[in-house]
Amino acid sequence: MVTHQYRLASSVIDDDNNRTKQPRRTVNDGQTNTNTVFLSGKKKTGKVSGPVSSTPRWWLVVPCLILITLASAPDLLILNDFIVRRYERQYGLDVSDRSQRTTCHQSSTSTPDYWYLHEYSSAGTDYNIVQQNAAKFNVKNSFATLIPSLFAIVLLGSNCDTIGRRPLLFLPFTGKVVRYSLMLIIIAHDLPDGWLMVAHACEALFGSFGIVMLSALAYITDCTHESKRTRPFLIAEVVTLVARVVPVLAVGLWLQHFLYTIPTSVCLGLSVIGMLYVLFIQPESVQNMRNKSLILQITSIRLQPIIHCIQVFLTKRPGHNQQHLLLISITNILLLLMLFGYMSMFSLFAYGRPFCMNALDVGLLATTHAISACLFTLIISLLGKQQLDKSYSLPIIGLLALVGDLLLFGLAKSNWLLYMGAFIGSFFFITMPILRSKLSRLVEPHEYAIVFIAAAFIEAGGDKAMEAVSNAIYNASLHFLPGLVFLVLALLGLFPLLIMSYLAFSEKKTIPIISTINNIKV
Repeated sequence: MVTHQYRLASSVIDDDNNRTKQPRRTVNDGQTNTNTVFLSGKKKTGKVSGPVSSTPRWWLVVPCLILITLASAPDLLILNDFIVRRYERQYGLDVSDRSQRTTCHQSSTSTPDYWYLHEYSSAGTDYNIVQQNAAKFNVKNSFATLIPSLFAIVLLGSNCDTIGRRPLLFLPFTGKVVRYSLMLIIIAHDLPDGWLMVAHACEALFGSFGIVMLSALAYITDCTHESKRTRPFLIAEVVTLVARVVPVLAVGLWLQHFLYTIPTSVCLGLSVIGMLYVLFIQPESVQNMRNKSLILQITSIRLQPIIHCIQVFLTKRPGHNQQHLLLISITNILLLLMLFGYMSMFSLFAYGRPFCMNALDVGLLATTHAISACLFTLIISLLGKQQLDKSYSLPIIGLLALVGDLLLFGLAKSNWLLYMGAFIGSFFFITMPILRSKLSRLVEPHEYAIVFIAAAFIEAGGDKAMEAVSNAIYNASLHFLPGLVFLVLALLGLFPLLIMSYLAFSEKKTIPIISTINNIKV
C-alpha cells in the first residue's frame, strides 16, 4: 500500500456553515488517479492511504524478452544439428569427430572456383542427400506448424487489447515448456521425425517468440509517450540481439563434443522461469485488466475482436494517414518475410558444401551478426529523436544492408564472405523499430496493439510459408546454385524499397493524431 502526504489549502465553507479543510495533493507524472480527498477536523496535515493507479514502467517487460530470447535463440541451431546428424547417421556419413565435418569437406573440391560448377564426386552426390532430406524435413515441419501458428496469432493477437498483455506473454512460455519436455523424450528414445513436428505444432498452438515480441511492443507503447517511444523500441531490439549471443555460442561449443539433453533442459528451465515471472511480477498495462487474475484474462478471449483487426486498416483517417498506415504495414511484412527466409536457411546453408561449418562455426557467424547489430543500434539510438524519425533514410539504408547481406550469401564461395555478409546485414535491425514508431503515430492510442497484431497475422503465416518456400528452393537448386534462395530474397527487397521511397516523398502530407486527453500529439 502506498501512502501519500497532503497539505491543506484554503478553508472552504459548506452548506452547513461548518469549516472544512480541502487538501491539495501532489502527484508525479506517472500517476493517473487525480481524485481530491477531503479531510475534516482541525489538523493541519493528514495522511491518506490507498492504492493509486499508475502507468507501469516500460522496462518491466524486458525480462520477458530476455528469457524468451535466451530460450529460443539456440532452437534453430539445435534442430538443424540434430536433423543433419540424424541423416548423416542414416546414410552412413557420420564420423567420430563431430567438430571436423570430414565427410562434407571430402565431398567438396579445393578449387577456387564455385564447387557446384564442377563434376560431382560420388561422395559429393551422397552428401547432397543429407542436405536434401534436411530441407524436405524443414518444409514438412513448416506446414505442420502453419495452421497452429495462424490460429494462435489470430485468436490471441486480436484479443490483446481486450484481455491485456500478460496472457500473450505467458502462453508462449507455456508452449515452450510443452515443446522442450517432448524434445527430451524424443532425444532420449530417438523417436522419428514425426514426433519433432508434433512437438513444434504443440508449441505453435500457444504462440511463439513473435507474439511475445509484439505483446511487448504493445506494452511499451502503452507505457510511453510518442516523443519518447523510438528509443525504448531500439533498446528492446538491442536486448533481444545481445541475449542471442551467449546461448548460441554456448550451444555451438557444447555440440562440438556432447549431445542435446543438457541444452534442451536449460531451455526448459528458462521457459519455466519466464512463466513464473509473468505470473508473479509482470504488471498489466491495460487499465481495465489490472485487477483481474491471469486465468480470468485468458477466459475473456472472444472471436469478435478479430473483425476489428481488419477494420482498423479500413477506418478513414485525416490526410494520407490511412494510405501510409497500409503501406508501412505492407513494408513491415515484406521486410520480415525477407528476414524469415534468411534466418530459416542460415544454419542449413552454412552446414552444407562448400562451407561445411560445424555448430560452433555457425554460432560464431550468428554472434557476428548479433554483436554488429547491437553496436549499430546503440550508435543510432544516441541520435536525437528528430534524426531518428524525420525521414526514411535510415530504414532505406537498413534495407540496402540486408540486400547486400543476401547477395553475399548467395554468391559466397568461402567462409569469410559469410562473415562479411553477416556484418553488413546487421545494420538492417535499425529499420524495424523506426517503422514501428512511425506506425504508432498514425493511429489512435487505443489502436496501438491492434495494428501491431494485425500485421502479425500475415507475419505468422508468412514465417512458416517463407521457411517452406526457402527450403524448397534450396532443395531444388542444390545441384547447380545453392545460394539461389538468397538471391530470390534479395530481389524481394525491391518492393519495400519502392514503397519506402514513395513514403519518404509523401510523408509531409500526413497529419499527426491528437489524443482527446489534454490535446497531446501522439
